[in-house]
Amino acid sequence: MQLERYACHTTKAVSNARICSRSSQSSAAEPVEAGNVCRCSDNWSDGLRTFVWQDTVYYALTLTSTRDMLSIKPTTQMQVQAFFNYNSSKARDDSSHVLSPSLWLAIYDPTLTLDQALDAGYTRMVLINANGIVAINLGLSQREALNRKPAYDYQLSVSTIPASDLLCDVASSVHQSGPCFLSLFLTFPTFDRQVSRQSFELSWQDAITAAGSWFSLFQLAGWIFSGAALHP
Repeated sequence: MQLERYACHTTKAVSNARICSRSSQSSAAEPVEAGNVCRCSDNWSDGLRTFVWQDTVYYALTLTSTRDMLSIKPTTQMQVQAFFNYNSSKARDDSSHVLSPSLWLAIYDPTLTLDQALDAGYTRMVLINANGIVAINLGLSQREALNRKPAYDYQLSVSTIPASDLLCDVASSVHQSGPCFLSLFLTFPTFDRQVSRQSFELSWQDAITAAGSWFSLFQLAGWIFSGAALHP
């Protein structure tokens, strides 16, 4: 699978829409809401980068969120598209069988890097079908992991409509007619959020005190069962 190009729009795809990043350079920057469309294609990282997670090498492409992409209305959609070619022969050589094109997706707090979010457990990678339409509703959950700063841990609800054909197989002269593409629709259905905080239930002093109490209980039970408590 080889990415060819990618796109990003807020609310809907409009070819002549303004670029989101340019709006933030003026004092009259408009927030993103229904009817206020902008192109966020400039927010993609420059090419793929490699990173290692759990002894596996991944090629990552990052869409950076900025203030000019701020949404003030729930249910506002952001559409992200990726166009790619697929080589079924290489897929068969690599894994001995041919699967549908797929991508690992991670959505994380913009105050963190991908590596930091994965390491702290604030995000996880979700495997999605890359040849079709994927809609994701994002649930707002702000969580404070133990001994770490609080950050958003987005809850993903994923729905997929896969394409019924594969028109981008470069290994086939019959079925290859152009790039395949993924259309990803991201939505916050509500701005209500859940806040959670992790902490120790007991301090070490409380744990030792509780352990001593249990030990005394077992000792008392031992005396009763041995008959020692019945001796005058």
